[in-house]
Parts: sequence; C-alpha cells; structure tokens
Amino acid sequence: MIETVNTSLYQSDTGNVLVSHKQNPPHSCVRWFDPLLIAVIVVGTYLLCSPLSWTDTELTLVITVAVTVPMAAIEIWQAPWRRRPRPMMPLKTTLRRAAVRWLRVMAGLGLTLLAWAVLPEYRRELYKSLFEAMHIVLPYVPFVLALCILFTEWRMGPAPEEHTWRWGRWTKAEWAIVRNDLFGWLVRGIFLPINFCGLVSIINGFRGHEMGLLSGPWPKAEDAATNMIVAILVAAIVPGYLFGARLLGTEIKKVEQSWFGWAVTLACYAPLHPGVFGGWVNFYLQNNTLGLDPWAFMLKGAPLLAYIAGGVLLFLEGIHYWSEATFGLRSSNLSNRGIITNGLFRFCKHPVYLVKCISWALIWLPFMAGDTVWECFRLTLLWAGVCGIYFMRAWVEERLLSEDQDYVDYALWIDKHGLFSRAGRLVPALNYEWRLKRWRAQGDVGEPRVSRGS
Repeated sequence: MIETVNTSLYQSDTGNVLVSHKQNPPHSCVRWFDPLLIAVIVVGTYLLCSPLSWTDTELTLVITVAVTVPMAAIEIWQAPWRRRPRPMMPLKTTLRRAAVRWLRVMAGLGLTLLAWAVLPEYRRELYKSLFEAMHIVLPYVPFVLALCILFTEWRMGPAPEEHTWRWGRWTKAEWAIVRNDLFGWLVRGIFLPINFCGLVSIINGFRGHEMGLLSGPWPKAEDAATNMIVAILVAAIVPGYLFGARLLGTEIKKVEQSWFGWAVTLACYAPLHPGVFGGWVNFYLQNNTLGLDPWAFMLKGAPLLAYIAGGVLLFLEGIHYWSEATFGLRSSNLSNRGIITNGLFRFCKHPVYLVKCISWALIWLPFMAGDTVWECFRLTLLWAGVCGIYFMRAWVEERLLSEDQDYVDYALWIDKHGLFSRAGRLVPALNYEWRLKRWRAQGDVGEPRVSRGS
C-alpha cells in the first residue's frame, strides 16, 4: 500500500518544525495477535503443569520460559538482520567486543543483585519467591548470556550507536550513554521483582481450586476471574523485564531520567503505592460488612444488573489485558523499546491507563458510594486525583518518546484519527501536536531520531 503524506509547517520558539500527517500510522514493532498467542501459551502451560508437584515459584518460572521462547522465536524470524549478510569482522575483534559486552551485563546484574540483597524492602515475605527463583536460574545465567552475546556480535556486528563498545572503553565513555544504561538496570531492578513475585502470589491464590472459585457467588466469581486474567497479563510482561536483546530488537533505546517521571511512576507501585493510593488519594471506600466491592454491594438485590455490571468489568479487564500484553517482550516502564501502533493503540495512545480509570470508577463507584453528597463528591475528587497521576505518567511517557520519529508520526496520526480526535479539535491543549510544540520550544525534547532496524 502506498501512503500519501501531507506535511504541515508550524512556527515554534526555536524555529520552523516540520511534522507529517500520514494516511496510516507507522509500522508497529509488535503484531496485533501477540496477546492472543501469549494467552494460549500461558493457559496451556498452566493447565499442563499446575497439577505437578512443582512449587508456585517453579511453576511461574516455567510459564515465563514458555512465553519467552516462542515470542523470541517470532522476533528472530521477523528481524531485519536476517535479510542482511553477516558483517565481516575479525574473530579476535568479535570475541573482544563480546567479552566487553558480557562484562558490562554482568556488572549491571551484580549491582542489581547487591541492591536486592541489601535493601530492606526485599526482605519482605512477598519477595521470598524472587530469591527462590534466583537459586534456580542464576547458575546458568553467565553461560547463556555469553552464548547469546557472542552470537549477536558475530551475526550482527557493532551496534548502530556503539553503546556497548564505548562503555567498555572507559577513557572515552560518554556519560549520557552510561547513565542511560544504569537507569535501564534500575528499571529492571525495581519492576522485575514486583511483577514476578506478584505473579507467584496470584497463582498461589487460586492454584488447585480454580473451579471452586468460579462456582461461588457471582461477585466472588467475577473477582476470581479477574485475578486469573491479571495472572495471564503479568505472565505476558514478566519476560520484558528479564532482558533486552538487540538480536530480538527489544533492547532499551532510552530511559526516562527525570525525578518527576520516576516519582509519578513509582507512586503506583510498592512500596510507595500503599501510602499514595491507600492514603493520600484513597477512594476505595468499602462501607459494608459483606466484604463486597461497592458495585456488588449496591446491586446485591438486583441479580440481573449485578451480572451485567460484572460482565462489563470482565470485558474491561480483557481490554486491559489486550492493551498491556501487547508490549510482551518489550514491557518496561519509563523506557522506549519500540513504538506500538496497532491493536488498541490504533485508537488511543494510552489504552491501559484509560481502561484502568474507567474500571476503578465502575468498581468503587466513588460518585455514589458515600453516605452523604459531600462524601460522594470527596471520593470522586480523590478518584480524579488517581486519574491525574496516570495522566502525568502518560505526559512523561509522551515526552520521552517524542525523540523517536516513529512515535511523533504515530501521535500526530492519533491527533487526526484517534478515539478522542474530536475532543482535540475542540480543546487544542488535548492534542499531542500542541504539547510537542511547547516541549521543543522549551528545550525539553530534541529533534526526533529516525528509528533504524537492528
């Protein structure tokens, strides 16, 4: 298909900036069917392995491997480097570069392991499974890494921007590159334990009595089904936090480094989450003795409406899964690992955050859960505060990605064709183009780079 491109020129404080409005969004770095494939793999692996005598940690590791291997195989099959000849480089140079890269990765891994061993947060019972998994996996990691890195250097040659080699030559290292790599390890160090241990905990909650949970009262069954969907979701994104590979095109290109960006993101996760969401903006009012969420409590006398409401919530959780599992091996907060433009992202730049805010409003009903009008108003304001945190996360992510030309083209396309394009025409500040002009004028965002295939 031939795309027709219209270009428009606008004036910013830093000069003329040329932007393009394509008829179609840029090519996506993932496939639309990835979430469906991952769900089949996770459910099938769980059904086959759950009856075995493995611990929950071992089962979670098996599920993670079962997701990683076929998804990595698909990435390799479609990788641009497969259609290019192997670069001719002396074996000595290849070995030297691979050794430097291996030492860099091992150093980052060592720092991460040290942090996990020292910080009090990781002494909590929740993270026990993290150390159980490390005892199983770590002995093999150095050898697997060495083989993968050596093959990557042999088959692909130097990285386009020479990140690995320049870090190895410390006398000429660029601090910006080193800092980006360190922040990449920080992302893995924080979010891998949260997701992996969370998956172990969720599996422990329903393993062995799945049908009993689903055959209970409808509100309890809906909650159990939601947890199972969340388990599939987390299983889909855990591999993304384990590693990034140039061979697969899943390497981290850039990491957010502002205090503001990290603050609004970490506010949504342990250990800050209980204080922020359970304290400052807590709208999760549960004013009944039955242990039911507000939607179920208010509809306990109307079974038909309860079934409809629960069905809507399950549908929204399915949308949440589809949105988040789309990232797959590229899952990573505060990072650019490729631009996704298909699936639900064809309609909205932030479907995950949008569906979360809608779901919470329907589960907790802040606008009617209070005993008084004032209480309902107060809870609604707190819910809006939570949505505001996610709006700020979206703002930070857009700013980070705006130095990637693919994202600029995609976001401008969403301005014209997205789900909220009409709202953007009514309120220009809702448009990405409006924000991009100001980021560039203020120097927060540089000129976008053109993404290059590995």
